[in-house]
Amino acid sequence: MIAVSPAVQNRTLDSRKMVVRALLSAVLSLLSAGSSTAFARDPIQLGPAPELSVGSTTGDGVTLTVSDLRQEEIGDSALTREFVGAGKVFQVVHVTMRNRSRKTYYPSPLDFVMLDSDANRYKWWPVHRSMTAGFPDGKEVLEPGESASADVSFALPRSKTPAAIEWGTPSLIEANAPTAAAIGTRVVLIPDKAGHPVSSLRPHGPTGVTSQLGVTVRLGKAQVVALPASVGSRVPPGFIVETIAGTMENQTNGTLEVHTEDFIALDSRALPSAYLLRKDPLAMDNLYIKAGKTLSGNLTYIVPSSDPPIAIRWTPVGFIGHDPPSNKIIMLPH
Repeated sequence: MIAVSPAVQNRTLDSRKMVVRALLSAVLSLLSAGSSTAFARDPIQLGPAPELSVGSTTGDGVTLTVSDLRQEEIGDSALTREFVGAGKVFQVVHVTMRNRSRKTYYPSPLDFVMLDSDANRYKWWPVHRSMTAGFPDGKEVLEPGESASADVSFALPRSKTPAAIEWGTPSLIEANAPTAAAIGTRVVLIPDKAGHPVSSLRPHGPTGVTSQLGVTVRLGKAQVVALPASVGSRVPPGFIVETIAGTMENQTNGTLEVHTEDFIALDSRALPSAYLLRKDPLAMDNLYIKAGKTLSGNLTYIVPSSDPPIAIRWTPVGFIGHDPPSNKIIMLPH
């Protein structure tokens, strides 16, 4: 996120680190330290793998069905022109949610993201007329056995082709409740009338470098990390550790604030199947790059050996005041 703050600008960067600089030495020491402890002996626990399907999916007992893709013009109102921008159209899908679980589900349009055929993400846009009736069907809660439907709208450049809906964990506040359904990341390819995907989905973008809003990111090849046996034994079967060297150049006049979650590794299906190593003591802190400075470091992931990442989606969530997609796809060099 880009923000100008005198306090931040006066901050001294003792060492120049890139976003998510997963210091491998720190990772190894934390993973292998105290070999007599249960922490050191236990395998690394990974979250649920993302899933890809066509038309519908079920997560934690809640079934989502996606249908009826249609395109609508933005319109000429001052509100839509101001918030949506020129050269875009609304892409609208109909979603139906059925709660088959014994938990409460809290539906929200913020749970949905549209992906175009190049795997760019587009957030839900609230200015579409479909939202006037409330979402979904005016319901805020789906109790076990209940279902509801709604139209969800996204503003895409006219040149982009809708491909899928990414359905993530519901409302963070509600999902923390022990009785709330917690949906893992699921990507549903939008079907046509015959039930076939309306478009292919695969990451696409420039190789190795991209820029937006005065910030340039450069990434190198993904390298497999050779781990000591004591550490490698903790990596789950079927996974390896890869590291990607890169730089981040701040060409703006302000301080750049970056977050761990700004960089998502994507496999050939555009799924975020890699797990960022977060054992770096700095991983939970925000990092700052002063105006005109370049930081370098590594992105380090635990990745499936059968389908390692081919691209990084850079989503600087803090680019306030700019229309989505505030994300760029960077293809990794071979």
